[in-house]
Amino acid sequence: MSENTENKINNSDEIVDKEEYERALEVLNKSKSARVKKINDTKKEKKRKEKEESKKESSEASAKGKNGFWEKCKKDPVIPVCIVLLIAAVVFIAVRFIAPLFGTKTLNITVDRLRADYLSTQIYNDYLSDYNFAIPEVIYYDTNNEIALTASAENKKNSDVIYFNTNIPNTGTSFSTGIQGSAKKSDGEIIALRVVCEYPASVDATSYYQFLVTFFGSYMQTLFPDVSLQDASTLAMDAITNINGENYIVRGDIAYRVSLVTTDTINYVTLDFLPADNV
Repeated sequence: MSENTENKINNSDEIVDKEEYERALEVLNKSKSARVKKINDTKKEKKRKEKEESKKESSEASAKGKNGFWEKCKKDPVIPVCIVLLIAAVVFIAVRFIAPLFGTKTLNITVDRLRADYLSTQIYNDYLSDYNFAIPEVIYYDTNNEIALTASAENKKNSDVIYFNTNIPNTGTSFSTGIQGSAKKSDGEIIALRVVCEYPASVDATSYYQFLVTFFGSYMQTLFPDVSLQDASTLAMDAITNINGENYIVRGDIAYRVSLVTTDTINYVTLDFLPADNV
């Protein structure tokens, strides 16, 4: 390569006019930007169309599914009938088994629990335990006087209420004592409790009154386990003093009242316990 040729290559920038070079470079840059923009716009448009197509397909599929279901219902009437029956079954279960739980108030204690708690009271242990005043097994029966085995016994002919009673064959008195009441068949919780004490025609009023305070006081302490022996006796005395009062005495969630019941064959004094909401 000659020296002249080498000098021409090394000085090639002098061959092209500087202004033309810059103008050409500007054109190239603009062309490149335009191409990039065009490519980006094309990509965006493609994505937009794909998104619209996806929404359209999803909407069509959903509509098809709904229409398909209703079309099946039209062709096969068993489907909507089954749905209606299913809803009816749910409503029936709610009304039959759930609603009574809210509609029937109880003393929040079963007969078995009452029996066990009674044996742990101070009044019973200090004054009654030696005379067989423990609560025996009760007899459950329904409104037709049909005897049932337990408070949760199945009896479809009647409501969720079952009744119970038992005598307390104590050795401390010459007159009879006992309890009776009603309970829920479903869980055995007591709805109403009555403590019964016979009132003989001939009895010493003072000793009888003292016995009532003790006997009724033992049940006060059972239903109100937070009270002392003295407080339970006071509650019993106040209730006996208010015998045959029109209003129940309310303590917490429980209401109670003492009544003198007179019949043709026997007279007796009762201590009734009810849920306060039922008074």
